[in-house]
Amino acid sequence: METGIYIYEEIVEPGFCKLGFSKDIATRKKQHKTSNPRPLRLIGFFPCKLNQLRHYESMAKWFFRKFHYKGEWYTKDMIPYVQNFIESLSGIETKSDTKNQIVMTVYGPVTRYNNRPDCFFFPQLKAGIMNHAGEGETYRTVWWPDAHARVFVSEHFHKKIWIPMQQQKRRQAGVAQ
Repeated sequence: METGIYIYEEIVEPGFCKLGFSKDIATRKKQHKTSNPRPLRLIGFFPCKLNQLRHYESMAKWFFRKFHYKGEWYTKDMIPYVQNFIESLSGIETKSDTKNQIVMTVYGPVTRYNNRPDCFFFPQLKAGIMNHAGEGETYRTVWWPDAHARVFVSEHFHKKIWIPMQQQKRRQAGVAQ
């Protein structure tokens, strides 16, 4: 049983793509085969934990919103961007040289790296550092409407998802970059 978000392509012209999440991708594929007369092919899958499904799906829906058709269906114009999106979700950041420095907390000594806040979107990554690593470091945050708050984000999220999302917003608004 594999949990994650998926993107299927209808193998007909004109066809559409289906974006969604599933607790069991194999079972979901069987459901699509019986409910859709058109053959489907999996073109993108990102495995994630059960408690992250809706989060990653909403990120994908927001990222591909320009190609939205109806419900969970999107135009095939999204296909060239699918692999880049999946790869951007899978990115791993490198840790700085300060990762092993010990800092004192109310809970006792911990490494500086482990004391950093987690990225809101990629909990396996730490929040990006704004100024310099070490004493007095500050962390990258963005306003996220779904959370109604500023949230900590990793460098990976900022470079691969946030900046392209902002550029896409500007293009849609007709504002020069």
